[in-house]
Amino acid sequence: MTETKQEKYLKKHPDRRKKTVHEYYLRNREKIMEKQRIWRKQNPKKLKAQIDRNNKKYRERHKEKNKIRKMASHYLRKKMLERDSFKCQDCGTEDNLEMHELKYTREWSVDNVITLCRKCHSKRHRKF
Repeated sequence: MTETKQEKYLKKHPDRRKKTVHEYYLRNREKIMEKQRIWRKQNPKKLKAQIDRNNKKYRERHKEKNKIRKMASHYLRKKMLERDSFKCQDCGTEDNLEMHELKYTREWSVDNVITLCRKCHSKRHRKF
């Protein structure tokens, strides 16, 4: 088997291969998407297995991060409730207390949250 000029060129310049594949995809997008739709209809079990595999990988990757986040939120909630004397900061009730972030940030801190009851919390989030 002899290699074509294009194959030899792509072996020497692998970064060009990515561009040619992408260009092919752009030119034939509709055909490719139609083939994918047909395959999905014909192979629902394989599709479900593929989705389950991907979901499992995602869950495994994020398991530790979610565990830490959950522990942090429980700790933060406890500190916030103790600071606010287990009362809503708007109406003073002690029922159905929730945590409300004053400013949305990636980092959680006790200074950025207050205790509100469910009713006051929904009022704060309502937009007119």
